Amino acid sequence: MRTTHSLENLKHFHNQATQFFASELMLLKSAHPKINDERLGQAATLLISAGQTGAALLQLANQTNTFTSQSVMLARSFMETIINFCYVAICDEKEYRAFVLHPIYKQYHNEGSPKMKDDLEELQENIKKREEMQAKLKEKTIVQEALAIFSETKPGMNWTKKRLSERIETIEDWGKVLDVFFTISKLQYYSDASEILHGSLYGSTYSIGAFEPGFDPRNNEELSKRTYKDSTTMLLHLGMLIHEAFTLINYTNEIKDIWDHSFHNRGTALNLLFYVIEKKGFEPQLPQTVLQRPIKEKEVSAGGFLVKKNKFLFGKRSKNKDWAPGFWDIVGGQSLKNEHPLITLQRETFEETGVKVINAELMTTADVFKHSNGEILFKYHIYMITNFKGRPINKSKEHTKMKWFTREELDKLPLALPEYLNLIDEWLERKAGR
Repeated sequence: MRTTHSLENLKHFHNQATQFFASELMLLKSAHPKINDERLGQAATLLISAGQTGAALLQLANQTNTFTSQSVMLARSFMETIINFCYVAICDEKEYRAFVLHPIYKQYHNEGSPKMKDDLEELQENIKKREEMQAKLKEKTIVQEALAIFSETKPGMNWTKKRLSERIETIEDWGKVLDVFFTISKLQYYSDASEILHGSLYGSTYSIGAFEPGFDPRNNEELSKRTYKDSTTMLLHLGMLIHEAFTLINYTNEIKDIWDHSFHNRGTALNLLFYVIEKKGFEPQLPQTVLQRPIKEKEVSAGGFLVKKNKFLFGKRSKNKDWAPGFWDIVGGQSLKNEHPLITLQRETFEETGVKVINAELMTTADVFKHSNGEILFKYHIYMITNFKGRPINKSKEHTKMKWFTREELDKLPLALPEYLNLIDEWLERKAGR
């Protein structure tokens, strides 16, 4: 979509995105020494590599009009490295062992292989030397294990048989990070980077948008605006991937200070991203009917309206619940330690309905309290879930039943929070105005 932002503003946004990505890279470097978990410690080498790729990407991003295509190739490399780190952290033991032994398998096949400086006439003699070097290596037990997993005769095998999309699906199923950024990054950069890498006509003209419908690459100002916008969103997307890596690390390692700093950065970056892509209605709006009071950080919950064809999914809370027993409520629940509310929403929605959240819009953040004595129960992050995967069913004991309702039907229900109606009305009004 063509941008309505001025070139001057886009350059300013790009500078902000560069600062965000650079800050996340610095935090990534700080997080690495704090990893004590054995498996993550093995995979942390990938973070070092990602940091180096990110540093190179920053250099190219500062020359936006010159190295657009090269930046996309580095973005793909960075994205896949972070995804691999997260995948290795949660894959099964067999595949994790393959990850660890893959470098040994590669070294075995590279041992004594021809070099650019070698004389072609000596290749035959080198083959014999290579076989002797490989035979000596094969005496080691760990080399034997690596070759048993991979191959003694095939030198080009990957460490995993799963495609990138399958690795992302595994991360999605794990459900403890905001996997939407992994999917977006793959869709945004993977295919285009392949075209650039392999030198196709599309790849060779990618940087000028020669085949983009309705775009005139001869218009220098529009070309510059397109380039700055694309580079800005790329840096923001990749920086958010780093935050998801921090979320994963923080489950088993103490990096709370790093995570908190990154979380603050990510919130600012997300608002910038929505502004740059001109997403309408992204700013959270706080209804006046919910009292705002201080609350302890640990008491955090997230919930969301599943919406489909202007109908909203509500569940009737079990009568043994401490809060709002027997009332109709949206899906959601309490956050785990250091868990981002969006992750809570994603996890709780899947646990309660079997549905995977694809896109959710923050409607408000408010305090819920007892009207009788003013006791605060929890800080509530409420979302509108506008895109999801799957057909919702009642999977948990949280609700006795679930049902879709129109806005008018909700007026007749005893709701856990009457303010739900205000939020739905606000959303419907914004939707009608778009």
